[in-house]
Amino acid sequence: MCYEYAVKPEVIVKKIASAILKVSGWEVVGEVPDIDKAVYIAAPHTSNWDAFWLIVGKTVLDLEARFLAKHTAFWWPLGAVLTWFGAIPVDRSGGSGVVQELIGLAAYS
Repeated sequence: MCYEYAVKPEVIVKKIASAILKVSGWEVVGEVPDIDKAVYIAAPHTSNWDAFWLIVGKTVLDLEARFLAKHTAFWWPLGAVLTWFGAIPVDRSGGSGVVQELIGLAAYS
């Protein structure tokens, strides 16, 4: 079944993200580089709010970006929301080769 929306959900989410930035006193400065692909590393991750601000920022900038999140955050309904925003679950309990897998994905995407 295909639905036609008067306003696309992505447009609404972007407006909400922009309002969150404005109300919180943040603003986007500069532009996203005009390149085919890139790897951004945000470290050190200092609080659980970092993920929230990542999602708000990538939404405002219209970035098609994926990010890693610990697998335990993917409970219902948060898991569906995180996946919609581009999160990739990662089990950090052992040496699972995530870094090598990401290098391969970046090289062939």
